[in-house]
Amino acid sequence: MPERAELLAAIQELERRWTEYFYVHEKDGPDILYHYTSAKGFEGIVSTRTLWASSAGFMTDTSEIKYGLQLVAKTLADQQDRIPIYKAFTRGELPGFGESFNIFITCFCQEANVPSQWDDYASKGTGLSIGIRRHEMMALAGEPQSYVLFPVIYDVARQHEIVMTIIAEAFEKIRELSLKEREWSYWWQEVGIQLLTFILRFKDPMFHNEREWRTLKLQSPSDKDALPVRYRQGIRGIIPYIELPLTANAVAEVIEGPKSSIGQKAIKIVLDKYGLNGAEVKRSNHTRGDL
Repeated sequence: MPERAELLAAIQELERRWTEYFYVHEKDGPDILYHYTSAKGFEGIVSTRTLWASSAGFMTDTSEIKYGLQLVAKTLADQQDRIPIYKAFTRGELPGFGESFNIFITCFCQEANVPSQWDDYASKGTGLSIGIRRHEMMALAGEPQSYVLFPVIYDVARQHEIVMTIIAEAFEKIRELSLKEREWSYWWQEVGIQLLTFILRFKDPMFHNEREWRTLKLQSPSDKDALPVRYRQGIRGIIPYIELPLTANAVAEVIEGPKSSIGQKAIKIVLDKYGLNGAEVKRSNHTRGDL
């Protein structure tokens, strides 16, 4: 019977293979990614030189995580009797999420001026869009932060393929390790955690015009590289988040929202104050009527 450490090592091996197989082209992408935020969020980001990655369980749009959970349930419906975590996904939950482990994400867009992003994430267009150099974020994604940066997948066929591949390889590993039924609970709990990190890369194809990217960090309180969890007020109450560091060169430009009254001069003063004077400041080319 495999030891718990051996089971965990097997999960980590699968995780590495899944990540390499599915996201080998992540190195290819736009030079700049845009993070839409409020004026208060902008000041917090530039003053601390960090991005705030929020707990996935407290996403502003809860339909996003529900979409992935429902896709898993639909994809695996004909195998539900032999997959212990199936019912958890159909209920939209996974034991331990938010307690024994958490997943923190930050969202970006490939475009600097998207009306829906201004409306939903930048205080109805009164906020700002921060252009972050993607290669700077990729350079910071290793230890000790240990997060990944990836494009969201909108292709439904690809989403189904990923889920089916994960489950097929999980069963193959069960046979390879000769796991007994009493060991399945732990095994499928760990597979479920990894599956959850992958479905957070999925989004309904109706939103494909957003061309979204995300950072994702999976961590447990006991992890040696766990970043401190902080809390902030959000639309849905108190939101747990972690801070991902930015370099002084990370901010390429700042776009002032179409309904903003901040002024480009004031934005430049704030950037200069915190040593980010290399960033270009522009005004959104959308009109107020676009939102």
